[in-house]
Amino acid sequence: MDIDIKEIRKKNLQKIIDRDFHGSVHAFARRVKRPSGFFYDVFAGRRPLGERIMRAIEAELGLVPHELDASDSEFKEKRFELVNVYGLKLSAGVGNEVCFEGVVDEAPVSATLIRKNGWKHERLCCFNIDGNSMEPTLQHGSRVLVNTHHDDIIDSKIYAISKGNNVFIKRLYKVFNEPKIIAKSDNPIYPELYIDLTDEKSDFKIIGMAVLRLEEPL
Repeated sequence: MDIDIKEIRKKNLQKIIDRDFHGSVHAFARRVKRPSGFFYDVFAGRRPLGERIMRAIEAELGLVPHELDASDSEFKEKRFELVNVYGLKLSAGVGNEVCFEGVVDEAPVSATLIRKNGWKHERLCCFNIDGNSMEPTLQHGSRVLVNTHHDDIIDSKIYAISKGNNVFIKRLYKVFNEPKIIAKSDNPIYPELYIDLTDEKSDFKIIGMAVLRLEEPL
């Protein structure tokens, strides 16, 4: 590996640190699961950026292999990732029957936002909202990005869930010291839904956490 590729790699890493991590080497290092000191040594010329570490960094950032080896004229910011939109509508009301109709469209999502949040592109999907129970947060007919990697429950976050043959989008809350979940609507006219996690008949499942609405973090 000659000096040119070393400098190209350092320049491209610096661009990403400045653009996506507000210039913070520490934040970047935490994101790619490497010690900050390693990158301080790299930029000081005390450590090389070898093939193995570069491919690992690209994988963590969701970049294609060898993207960080591209010269200034070739290294272009990928502005959007296309995420599959499924025919299933998430009910913001009394529930829709579960029926995945396959991919019906593709939605552009900021590539920078995906990288900054550590989302995996293959775990993202989009659904349309049906009903008004989540208004004013989610309007009827709006589109929501769901991260299917999130199947654990964080209080007050919005989730796409299925219960029996119905699908919903609700805020979820754990019940203290009980194996139960409360699913709430943002629209106060709708009643709360109590889910007993020990009841196998309820067939409760988390599809994923809603993380984006019209390019706005939820």
